[in-house]
Amino acid sequence: MLESLYSYKKELENNGIIFSFAGPMSHQVVEGIGNALKVKMEEDSVTKTVTMKVFSIFVEQVQNVINYSDEREPEVSDMAFGIIVIGKEDENFFIYCGNKIKNENGEKLKKNLEELSKMDKAELKEFYKKKRKAHYFSG
Repeated sequence: MLESLYSYKKELENNGIIFSFAGPMSHQVVEGIGNALKVKMEEDSVTKTVTMKVFSIFVEQVQNVINYSDEREPEVSDMAFGIIVIGKEDENFFIYCGNKIKNENGEKLKKNLEELSKMDKAELKEFYKKKRKAHYFSG
């Protein structure tokens, strides 16, 4: 077991993975992982601007898992299962994140993503502003 765990670690490193987590996610988990991620990036001399961009995307992705995963702990309302992987290839960071959803929710998500993929940068920015404003005034 120990050898296969070490092999797995080496495989992650070879693929540029600096952090991976799979399991139950909650706001406390996000905070802990986020702090570790910031420290790691500071140790690697990543600029504050890049660190904040990566951190912001990380938080948004994990919040999506917590809010939308259909795989969750029944006793804990904010604990949902998912996976997140953060890595670096050359000078570019990447973040992969995922969780299970029901098929009927998948169709709606697919439709929304298809609409978003047709938008250019300016249209996405305007769409985001409208959604944030609608959410702010509805809550």
